[in-house]
Formats: sequence, structure tokens, C-alpha cells
Amino acid sequence: MVVPGVGRQSGGMKGIRDGTPRRELPVQRLARAFEGAVKELLHRVGSGIDDDLRDQLTRAASSVLLNLNEAVSHETRRQKLHFFRIAKGSLGECLGALHSDTIRRAARGAPAREALRLARNHGSQLMGQLARLTRYFSRFT
Repeated sequence: MVVPGVGRQSGGMKGIRDGTPRRELPVQRLARAFEGAVKELLHRVGSGIDDDLRDQLTRAASSVLLNLNEAVSHETRRQKLHFFRIAKGSLGECLGALHSDTIRRAARGAPAREALRLARNHGSQLMGQLARLTRYFSRFT
């Protein structure tokens, strides 16, 4: 069965539905890649952005992955939906920052621009998956 935002899994929703430990889901892998891309970008821009923005972006990117992990660990669909929505909100915060003039100006040089492109790309893909997950789980509440 193909689950929106999660990918193909044998056993249908097992793992995301009942909280049993399973291999990492595709949405979790993408969230981990997004968090890594944000950290790489922040490394590349160095002191080009202020510490408050750097800290906020770091915490929001971590929040996406942590809330996805928490969603998977819960048993009820309502609980899962709650944490998917929180993850989606944190991701929206990240994407807003990644499209800000402050970040764009700080991303000078090819490595920083590539890191910014990768973070935005992962973030956009992740937002699509989270949107599908929240729509899917909203049907049951």
C-alpha cells in the first residue's frame, strides 16, 4: 500500500499506524536530510547571519525531525496528526527563513549557494509529504 508522504511499505500502515519500531520511514529520512542541509548551510554562511536567526533556524529544523519521530511513536491517529501538524509548522518557519533576504545575502559563493539550494529543495519536498500526511490523518479525526 502506498501511504501519502510515506512511500511504499509492506504491511500497509504498520509502523506509522501502531507505533511499532520499524525501519526509518522515507519522510523521516527526508527530514534528517533537511536538518543536515540546514546545518551545512549555516556552516557555509559562517558569521554572515546573526546568532539569533542561526539559533532559531537550527532549533526549528531539529523540531521538524523530532516531531515526526514523536508522531510515529504515538498510537492514535489524532496524536499522530497533532505532531505532524507541529512538524509542518516548524518546517514552514524554516522555509520562511531560507527564503529571506538575510539568508540569501549571506549565502555568498558557490558552496553556500548550493547548500541553500539543497536546503530549500529538501524543505519543499518535505512540506509536500507533510501536507499529504496531515490530509491523510485528518480524514480519521
